Amino acid sequence: MINTLYQSDQLPKHWLQAVSLEFDPFQWLDAATDPHLNDYIVEHQAFDKLHGQSHAFVFAPSGGGKTALRVRATQYSWIGQQTNLPFPLVYLPPYLSWKHISPSIDDHLTALSAAGATQLFLLLIQRPQLFLEPLNDFESLDELRRRQKRTLQILHWNFPGDLTYQLEQLQESFDLTTIVTELEPTYRLPDDPPTTNRLHKLCQQFVSLLPVNDKLPNINTRWFAFIDLLLDQYKFPAVHILLDGLDVAPETGRDPNLAVAGLAPILSALSVWEEKQIFLKAFLPLRTELVCQTQYPTLITKNNSVPIHWDERSLRLIAETRLETASQGAFNSLAGIAIPGFNNIETVLINAIASKLPRELLALIRICLIECIERGGPEVRLTDADVNQGINRYRKIKQINEVHR
Repeated sequence: MINTLYQSDQLPKHWLQAVSLEFDPFQWLDAATDPHLNDYIVEHQAFDKLHGQSHAFVFAPSGGGKTALRVRATQYSWIGQQTNLPFPLVYLPPYLSWKHISPSIDDHLTALSAAGATQLFLLLIQRPQLFLEPLNDFESLDELRRRQKRTLQILHWNFPGDLTYQLEQLQESFDLTTIVTELEPTYRLPDDPPTTNRLHKLCQQFVSLLPVNDKLPNINTRWFAFIDLLLDQYKFPAVHILLDGLDVAPETGRDPNLAVAGLAPILSALSVWEEKQIFLKAFLPLRTELVCQTQYPTLITKNNSVPIHWDERSLRLIAETRLETASQGAFNSLAGIAIPGFNNIETVLINAIASKLPRELLALIRICLIECIERGGPEVRLTDADVNQGINRYRKIKQINEVHR
């Protein structure tokens, strides 16, 4: 795969510095692992389908922008410092820990509750005021204390791993970056992080209220208790389950019927969840679209589903925003790292990729940069020969992939 062949190659720091790039913006072909993704997400028209209190289904092939769109939807819900937008519950079915591809509803609820608890914890350490202070003028101090206790109980029931350890780590350094990177790499840190004093007070309150030897209810009770906490006590208007990664397991990646079958327990529960203001926003492999619409014709319709399509303009924008971010605004085109007079490079590369997908373009750009560097010299800049060689190399890799598929 292009991912495995080129994602591990590190572009030399001295070359990046020579062409005025702070980092390699084309290194991470998997959006879920890109630490800079929040800085250069490109708006897509499919984003419009994700608004509102209803279910939505976005379809795209691997490398087609599903994860980036999911991250954008998550960001949108955290605009401002209040809870007036839906709570975004990012959910990646944990096939690896399940060790099977036929999850029951209890499997899904356990994983959903763990993911939700993680994201609630991340929210509270970034916005301690939501936990430490009344949400509005009508919440009394007694109600605040009950909400705090219930929050810690819910976290104790559902948080995956050792919550006490996370608090100890936070108290040692009061550095949110390490914890956020470990728990959810694509979570965007606030531009105005909380003060050390605020975080210290939050940790003290957490430790003092954390239950000990609390009896664990069944997963159905825990799931709806978590939802009630978000809606009734934190006053979120709804919960949006942002489901991604359905094709992460080899079996579900190859067989769309298996992928949709694994999602069936959730799809069957949606009519009940709607009444609780729980809505599914699913980012699904394109090959599952026909299966979904055939098996769930009344649930997944043309009105609430959309495929992601990319044209030259939107693909060009992907390259431009990455270059602009990595160069700190110095330039937004590959012409900025090319020899004088070598322009319109993005159009040439977009026309050369077999599938008009973001990952294909990013991979081809990176191959061309590797060709440029391998030609020699830290000051060397991109030439038309590098681009032609890169395109040939890219096509050979694609041929190899097709033979071994």
